[in-house]
Amino acid sequence: MTGSKERNVLEQILSVTNKNRDRVFLIDAINDRQFSFEEFYDLSCNLATKLRSRGARAGDRAAIVCNNSAELAVTYFSCLYQGITAVPLNPSLHQSDIDLILASSEPRIVVYSPSTERLVTAHLLRHSDVIPVCVIPVHEASKTRHEAHCWSIDSALERHSGAEDWKPFDNVSPRTIFTITFTSGTTAIPKGVAHRVESIVHNATVFNEETGVVSCNRFYNMLSMAYMAGFLNLLISPFLAGGSVVVSRTFDAKLAIGFWKPVIKHEVNAFWLVPTIMSVLMKVDRDPEGPRYCRTHVDKVFVGTAPLPDKLRMDFMAKYGVQVWQSYGLSETLFVSSNSSRTSSHAGSVGRVLEGTSLRIVDKDGIDLPRNTEGEIVVRSPDLMEGYLDPQTLQPETFDPESWFRTGDIGYLSPEGNLYITGRKKDLIIRGGINISPRSIENVLLEHEAVEQSAVISVPDEVYGEEIMAVLKLRTGVSVEQVVQSLRDMCRERLSAVSQPRFYRVVDEFPLTSNGKVQKDSLRKLFGNPENEAP
Repeated sequence: MTGSKERNVLEQILSVTNKNRDRVFLIDAINDRQFSFEEFYDLSCNLATKLRSRGARAGDRAAIVCNNSAELAVTYFSCLYQGITAVPLNPSLHQSDIDLILASSEPRIVVYSPSTERLVTAHLLRHSDVIPVCVIPVHEASKTRHEAHCWSIDSALERHSGAEDWKPFDNVSPRTIFTITFTSGTTAIPKGVAHRVESIVHNATVFNEETGVVSCNRFYNMLSMAYMAGFLNLLISPFLAGGSVVVSRTFDAKLAIGFWKPVIKHEVNAFWLVPTIMSVLMKVDRDPEGPRYCRTHVDKVFVGTAPLPDKLRMDFMAKYGVQVWQSYGLSETLFVSSNSSRTSSHAGSVGRVLEGTSLRIVDKDGIDLPRNTEGEIVVRSPDLMEGYLDPQTLQPETFDPESWFRTGDIGYLSPEGNLYITGRKKDLIIRGGINISPRSIENVLLEHEAVEQSAVISVPDEVYGEEIMAVLKLRTGVSVEQVVQSLRDMCRERLSAVSQPRFYRVVDEFPLTSNGKVQKDSLRKLFGNPENEAP
């Protein structure tokens, strides 16, 4: 640390606690507990002392294999305060993926809980030099012995955290790598994306300023905290705003059934949702308290991580009486754009580009395209990743912050500067030399009353190169034979001749990534060689 300017980001983090010491920051909905900013800070420092006593130091990496919990949130901040790089792993990943990420990141520390210990046992046996730390959530306390390598909130509360001559951010710089998160690709080997402390803090701060996230906002964290949406959106962003977070287990069918009970109990007034959760709530939520509560108490509903069909957005807003704000970003770029109350909302738009970030729409040769013309989205941002983890050196490949990052997403800018995402470059269908956006077809199909979900993919064709296949999830009791003709009629009415799906297929459930995106590669493998056209 060489100067006052260098410390600004770190001082910003510490100042949040100093300004909000007695206010509630984190509510543990799983164990019905709550912690003030000061208590959360003390717990984070206590765990840091624990890690340091076991040999951990600034610059080390900590693989964290834990389910959503207050303890997981404390672990993140403990890493932040001592300059340890957090490498989160979702416990729902297959064992082979966890083994791959552990091998690819070479952590010096492995943090787990009693319920996830089995996932890291083999790695710990193979690497005797790795420091194991078992973080024990309250509801798992009976599953393990309390040994020297274990830590729990209850044990931390029994003593003051400042037992060691150490202060947060000793030997830590804003340029310290804070996180390495692994992308949840559909088929490719996951890439480790490294971000500095300063990029994460700055990006969350700019997003808060643009969207008006403030200290009175209380978010409901039911997204996996192993990914950026559950970490940046629902932990770091509320913290920096001086707001609060209700931590729940990750969203599932059981949580959907009793969705509003913890929301109302803990006075949640802000949400980060993904389209899958919205779709499930529209289908199973019959509690009249939900819409009633939303209309009187909910201040903000953000949606991201996956494309949001226009019909789902409109139906959700009509049912719950809330404004839904879409955003856009990637693990590599963090937040790029968002709708907000500061700008007029446009259906289907993911909003205006955030301050300090530049965005262009380019053709295949990288030449700028005019407004209202589809092309690849390229981004330049001060919050761009440090780089991908090199599989050989296991260090981030430095990415030039002045260069343009090709997102692989297809979209366009309106004359007013609103950004629209129309698909992925790899998902673009080229039929007879004409580019076709799958999303435009999907939105039309969703207008049909029998269609719950849709995904449009390309399949090989000898004449046109690629043909269009619509894969559908239909309402219970409805068959494709019953609706295929009405679907064809609707598409003829609403779409150009070249955009008509030739094939229709039905699935019971779509294969999804952990972020709720449809795995279209899996659908192509399943339906990629249609022998006969559906009726």
